[in-house]
Amino acid sequence: MFNFYKYQSLGNDYILFNWLDKNINGVDTILHNNNWSNIVKYLCNRRFGIGSDGALILRENSSKQIEAVMFNSDGSLGYKCLNGLRCVAHFLVKEKKFLCDLDIFMGDKLMHCNVKDEVIINVGKVDYQGQHKLLLENMVLQGHIVSVGNPHFVVQQQIDLSWLQANGVLIEQHSDFPNRTNVEFVWPIDKSNHYKILVHERGCGITLACGSGAAAVIQTLYQQHKIANNEKVILNMQGGILESYIDDNNDVIQQAQATLVFQGILNKAILWPE
Repeated sequence: MFNFYKYQSLGNDYILFNWLDKNINGVDTILHNNNWSNIVKYLCNRRFGIGSDGALILRENSSKQIEAVMFNSDGSLGYKCLNGLRCVAHFLVKEKKFLCDLDIFMGDKLMHCNVKDEVIINVGKVDYQGQHKLLLENMVLQGHIVSVGNPHFVVQQQIDLSWLQANGVLIEQHSDFPNRTNVEFVWPIDKSNHYKILVHERGCGITLACGSGAAAVIQTLYQQHKIANNEKVILNMQGGILESYIDDNNDVIQQAQATLVFQGILNKAILWPE
C-alpha cells in the first residue's frame, strides 16, 4: 500500500508521496524504472487517475537533505517547481510537525522555506539571460529568456486564454528552445505594482499558476528597472495571488498559500500496473 496526499498551491495541484523513510537506493530504483513515466501519466490523468498537474516525491538524498523531486503530468522530470515546493513545505510543517523554518533541496538548490498561514520561499538568485525575438508563424514575439533552474520565456503582452490555447505549445516546442520552455505572458493591471500573468507550462500546458514562472517575471521586471529591491509586487494568476520581491541580496522572495486537499491510499497494483 502507498499513502498519497493531494495538494494544491494557487490551483496547481500535485500528488505527493512521502518516501522520506524509504531506502535511498529503493527510491532510485522506483524513479528510474522504465515504466515510471507511464505511471505518472496514469496517476495524473483527470479521468482515469487521481488527477493533477504533476507528482511530487519527497525523499532523503545522498547528502541526508530533504529533497523534493517533481514530475510533470506528461511523465517528464519537472526539475524546479515552486508551487510544488510550497506544498511540500506545508506538508512537512502542518502534517509532520517539522519546525516552521526548514530547508528543502529541489532541482540543484537548497531553498529556505517558512510556513505560517502562507508559505514564504527564498528562491535565491534568478538568471536573466536577455531579450529574444521569437518568430512564430506570422507573428514576432519580443520576450525575455530567464532560467530559474528551468527555462522560461517571458513576454510583456496582454493576451487571452483562447490565444494561449492555440499558440502556447508552439512557443513551448519552438526550435529556438531545444529543451522546450515554460511561457509566461504578463501585463500591468493598474498603475501600482499589480500584474496579471497567464501561464503555459512545459510538459503540462496551460496551468492556473507557476511559481518559477512568477520568479522569472519578477526578475524580468527588476532587470528593466520597473521595480527596485524590496519593492513588493502582486502577481495575479488564474489560481490566485502571489506576493513577491527581490531582497537586498538580489534573492527572489515569494509568498503564497498551499493547502492539503485530501489524502488516500493506492494499492501496489495501481502504482505498478502490469
